[in-house]
Amino acid sequence: ITKSILDLKDKLTLLEKTHDQKIKDFDQRNISHKSLQAKFEEFKLLQGDLLYFNIGGKKCCTSRNLIINSIYKSVLKDVLTNLDKIGKSVSDSAKIFIDRNPESFQYILEIIRKSSEAFIKAQYDVSLISDLKVNIDPRITSAECLREDIKFYFKEEAELVLEHFQIYSLEGNLLGGSSSGGSSHGIVAVKVSNEFPSEQLNPYRAKCYNDISKKNSKKGYFVSYDSNIIFDLDGEREISMIEIKPFSANVDYWVPCEGANAFVFSSLTGQDDYWDFCCSLPEDYGVEWENNNTWKLIFDSRKAKYLKIQTGDYTLSVSYINAS
Repeated sequence: ITKSILDLKDKLTLLEKTHDQKIKDFDQRNISHKSLQAKFEEFKLLQGDLLYFNIGGKKCCTSRNLIINSIYKSVLKDVLTNLDKIGKSVSDSAKIFIDRNPESFQYILEIIRKSSEAFIKAQYDVSLISDLKVNIDPRITSAECLREDIKFYFKEEAELVLEHFQIYSLEGNLLGGSSSGGSSHGIVAVKVSNEFPSEQLNPYRAKCYNDISKKNSKKGYFVSYDSNIIFDLDGEREISMIEIKPFSANVDYWVPCEGANAFVFSSLTGQDDYWDFCCSLPEDYGVEWENNNTWKLIFDSRKAKYLKIQTGDYTLSVSYINAS
């Protein structure tokens, strides 16, 4: 009798384990079903969001959300907005012919996508967006052609797009870039004789000219007392103006107006005895920094290969400079 009871107990234990396993399997299938259902609903939503543009006679697919939520004004957004105003479906976007290269359209969509992602990361502050990249295949388009496409699609905001983005090859080589004549502005190297020492400023220190090549740069060069900063141009050039702005990304660690009255010199050789005086930084340098202002210094035209800014009993910061 005792053996029978033990056998019955073992059978009941086995049945209980089997039952528990079946419940677990059921719960897992239920979770999998809900996951598939959610993915299906997401797929349906995505399909409903799809639209086409007629680019150069070719249907190019994208999503309505991507275009409408772009941080930039664009021809594409205007098309959708105007269709909505006249009560037309977004599917009619495919009937409107846009005379541009259909193969390079992918890069326009990439710019819209990356800028939207950067906008979120920047906590919805456009002024904090910088150093974005778009890598192009030279068999599809060139850097110059893409810049022309950007000017077409983004109209009056094209300059802002070109400030945010630089154009690279697939191998990662810079092909030129931002507004008004490229990202380098003809400056190929920067040298500071003595940097202003500050651990708090270390995250903001520029390492090369490319770090300060855009007006919305968040980095800068910090020049100490009785020191200088020298900019090496890409060749002898005729110059008569310098556009410059101080570092203002963190005014807790740096006063933007530091550097007023610093002397600006030019040279063809870069040697100590061959510097010609150009002008001085104005008294109000860095005073109205809130609006990302730049200061334009105009002087007599001359040929130059090097520019030098000399400090004295004051320090200096530079977060953007362009010579023309």
